[in-house]
Amino acid sequence: MTVLSKVLESQKFGISTITINEDTPSDRELWDSIHMGKFQHLIVSPEQLGTYNGHLPRLARLLQEDRTFTRKIARVHIDEAHNIYMAGCANHGEDAFRPAYRTPFQALSATLPPHILDAVKHDLLISPDYINLRLPENRSNIAYATTSVIGSLQKFHSLDCLIPPKFHPPMVIPKTLVFHDCKQKASDAAIYNDNWLPVAMRNQGIVKHYHSDMSAEYLQKTYDNFSSDARTCRILHATAGASMGLDIRGIHIIIQYGMCKNMAKMLQRAG
Repeated sequence: MTVLSKVLESQKFGISTITINEDTPSDRELWDSIHMGKFQHLIVSPEQLGTYNGHLPRLARLLQEDRTFTRKIARVHIDEAHNIYMAGCANHGEDAFRPAYRTPFQALSATLPPHILDAVKHDLLISPDYINLRLPENRSNIAYATTSVIGSLQKFHSLDCLIPPKFHPPMVIPKTLVFHDCKQKASDAAIYNDNWLPVAMRNQGIVKHYHSDMSAEYLQKTYDNFSSDARTCRILHATAGASMGLDIRGIHIIIQYGMCKNMAKMLQRAG
């Protein structure tokens, strides 16, 4: 589910909601409304809570300088909490991807192995008497399998099976999500699969790609298309952004194309 979708979903239940990130306008009337508590629900990117690009964002200043504002905060929920470790800490020689990551706190994640859970507890200063609710990751409707690559990963021949060689309507392509660790490969693989369709069906949005270099408008339209059973998109080639926060039903096949960097990311994408 995209940020805009989350805002709209909250508003459906009568919860006044706003998203606060680097694109939030610096509008005095808007920020006066935020300051006065007009919005019950703030969806905040982690960079807005501390120094970002050499300056302190407006929300961070409110939190640090205005006690009347902080007293309005009833609770804090942290979604995709594993990113405190996976994106917020330096790992395997790589710099932290997003180094920004006693009000009650809730930390949520589908992937919290012990070393990541330790990092989350340390960074959030969670007391030893915290409540830990765990559910199994295995589901009766999920089956895991591995297959050998045909040729090289760059040639995409292993993806030929996604579209039958004599595909034609009313045949239906199972809704498929393919993860790549490179934006360019996600785009190239989408073009490759699209070219396997009958000529009349190419460039019709049946196969699309999804990564952070695309515009917000494109990402929202692509998400809406792929998440709906009645729309055209049946195969989505995506990067890590599609593994967190997107609520898409009816997916039959999830493919990790190539080796994932670690098992936590793999489980996040699979579930």
